Amino acid sequence: MSNVNTKSGNTGGLTKTVNVTPAISAGLYSALENVGGVNEIADIMSSAGETGILQTIKIIDSSSTPQSAALIVDVFSSQPSTTGKIDNAAYAIQTTDKAMFLARISVTADDYVNIGGVSIATMTGLGIPINSATGTASLWFSVATPTGSTPTYSSTSALIFSFGVLCD
Repeated sequence: MSNVNTKSGNTGGLTKTVNVTPAISAGLYSALENVGGVNEIADIMSSAGETGILQTIKIIDSSSTPQSAALIVDVFSSQPSTTGKIDNAAYAIQTTDKAMFLARISVTADDYVNIGGVSIATMTGLGIPINSATGTASLWFSVATPTGSTPTYSSTSALIFSFGVLCD
């Protein structure tokens, strides 16, 4: 018996990177608050209902005063409830969100470097198995400030999130 790859097209996977600039508030965030709302990572998977590996997340903070704000990034297989995920309000994952919850990535202040007047955190080697829901090739994410993190953003587009996935 031999192992035969019956999948047509890409053999060995396809790496995709998608950038998302969430709409956030210009100003101060308190600890345990949402930074932006629920955000779509459009067409990050190679097809609807596909599986893959979340390899990297890069966060670019282009605020006028670069900062290294600790953040929590939660990733979902389909669009979660917006309840408890409104910008600059208390963060909460709802019971209905649990079935679609894929991963939580904690970014610390030590994960950032200052390059050319912006702060960049790159989380690599995550190796988290993921899947998109039936009917969509997208994933969703929300961001919150952990205890002790109180960032101030200088514009409504100060943050860029870049997600890297190895698709099956």
